[in-house]
Order: sequence, then C-alpha cells, then structure tokens
Amino acid sequence: MKLRKIPFVFFVALLFIGLSTGEGSAATCTISADTLINQAYIDSNSCSAITISASVSTTWVGTTDLTGAGTVTVNSGVTMTMGTSSAMVLGSTDDVTVNGTIAHATSDPSGIQITARNITVASGGTIRADGNGCVGGASGGANGYGPNTGTGVCAITTSGYGKGYGGGGAYAGTGGRGGYTEDSSQTTAYGLSASTAPTLLGAGGGGGSNAVTELGGNGGGRITLTLTGTLTVTGTITANGQAGSGENNIGGGGGSGGSIHIVTATLAGSGSISANGGNGGPTGTGNGGGGGGAGRIAVYYDTLSGFSLGSVLATGGAKATGSNGVNGGAGSVWLLDRRTDDGAGNPRITSGFDFSASTD
Repeated sequence: MKLRKIPFVFFVALLFIGLSTGEGSAATCTISADTLINQAYIDSNSCSAITISASVSTTWVGTTDLTGAGTVTVNSGVTMTMGTSSAMVLGSTDDVTVNGTIAHATSDPSGIQITARNITVASGGTIRADGNGCVGGASGGANGYGPNTGTGVCAITTSGYGKGYGGGGAYAGTGGRGGYTEDSSQTTAYGLSASTAPTLLGAGGGGGSNAVTELGGNGGGRITLTLTGTLTVTGTITANGQAGSGENNIGGGGGSGGSIHIVTATLAGSGSISANGGNGGPTGTGNGGGGGGAGRIAVYYDTLSGFSLGSVLATGGAKATGSNGVNGGAGSVWLLDRRTDDGAGNPRITSGFDFSASTD
C-alpha cells in the first residue's frame, strides 16, 4: 500500500498555524470580568491589544506596554470603570479607542488618568466623569461634600460644599442659593492656583428637606489625558455635576462641575468637552434647588485639526424651574496652542479668570 504525499503548500500552512497559536504568540486579550492590569498581565498573556467586551472595573498599575503597537478598545454599549487609585499609562506606541464609556468610581481622587499615543472617542463613545465627584448632601438639609485641596479626598462641609436646603455646590463657579433660604448660597470657589492644570473633584450640592428623594447632586469627577499624538473627539468628554433631586418640598442643590486636563499634540474631531454644573432639584414651588457652579478645564495642543474650541464648555447649572433660587456660576476654561507651556503661544481664556491690573 502506497503512502500519499502531503503537498508542500499544505505542510507549510500547518507549520504556520502551529507557530501562530503557540505559547508566547501575540494575541488580543478580551476582558469581560473585573481585572488588575499590569505589565505582568500583559506579558503572561502576550497581549498585543486589549478589548473591553463587558461592563467591568479595571485597575491599572504601573506602565503597561502592549506587545508591538497595540490598542485598548472599549466596545460600544459597555462601561470600563477605572479602579480606585488607578491610572492607565500605556507604552509610547499604544492607543485607546472608546466606542463605549470610560468612567471612574464616585469620590475617587485619582479619577480617570490615561497616558497614550493616540486616543479616539468615537461617535456615541464617551470618557465620562459626570456625578463621580464628591457626593451631595442627604435629605434633612444636610450639607454636601467637597474635596480637601491638599489630599483631594472628599469630606462633608469642605471646599465648595453645597449648603443645606438646596444650595448648589461650587468649584470654579459659585453655587447658587436654593429657593428656600438665602443662606444657602456658596460663594467660595477653590482650586484657582491649579486652574491651568486642574485635578480636584467637584463638590456636592446641599440636601433638600425631609423627603428621601430630595438630595443634593454629586459633583463632577476628574479626567486627565496625556497624549504624544492625536486626541480625536467625535463623542464627548465630560465631568459635569449631577442635578439635585426634588419632589414637592425643598429641592436639593446641583453639584458643581469637575476637572478636565488635556495635553495633546493634535486636537481633532467634531465632539464636545464639558465640566458643567448640575441643575437644582425641582419641586414645583419656589423652594427648588440652586444650580451648581461649573468646574475647571485646561487644554494644551500644538495643532487644531477641525475641532471647535467653542465646544469646550464650563457652564453653571440652572436653578430649578419656578424656584426663587439662583443659577450656578460659570467655570474656568484655559486653552493654549502649545503642548508644553514654554511661555510662548496664544492662550485663550473663555471664562473663570480674574487678572488684576498689575498682572501681565
């Protein structure tokens, strides 16, 4: 009986398949459960790319350099929440694509921190820290929480806190008083010395009255993005304050906006960037909550490629409809056409800076 010859092409194909699936070969690592990601994880799984395929919490530790020039992709319809005290620092040739959502844990001072070559926030995608800052006050007229300006940790009745009975939280913008009492206005802003590189969380609004549904809104969170290449924003990047809630008595105040700090070589896309204050909680009476003050935004870039700087917003939250209260104040927006602040360039300030006459 004669043995049949195996065609040479078929033999080469088998050899190639064997080599490509062998141990140590590069692969796309798909994450569908809470995961700690460090260089050991990348190396042991030979990750040339990472795909977030389900809503999970990921804790990033140290620099994580993907095998080759790789991409971290967050799929549409899922949320990747940054683990507490976590920062995503990728290799110099690694990119991030956001088709879904990247968020962070409420009241975590580390917020969302990403260092990469390129970041693309696709249409429908978002890097979002809305309501992830310091929490709002409880019902019964409790004060909101604000950040310690030294540690960044939230505590009750601290920087910018919304005052009880419906006062909005403050940050760059002042918190509007609620309709119930004039004593609930918060006129003390914070973080001015770091307004060109903001990192602090937004403050929570003051709680409403005894109804459990009349709560102060949480402040906005923190987003820090550092790129050597291009940030393309077709979706949204937001650190907005949360609206206060209301029922039929005294509404909660809106939370203040949070912090967004972006450094990139090129800024592109047709999306938007915002750190707006939250609206006051409605009650259907004059006792609705006051608006939260807006947060702080700083953006540094070398080249503008189609992105509209008019889409970078820090707007105060509105008082509740029909309320006797006050809207929240505008925040600060600092835009500089230099990736590195070398003393040159053309700064554009849209709101939130008050220079004295003796200042250059």
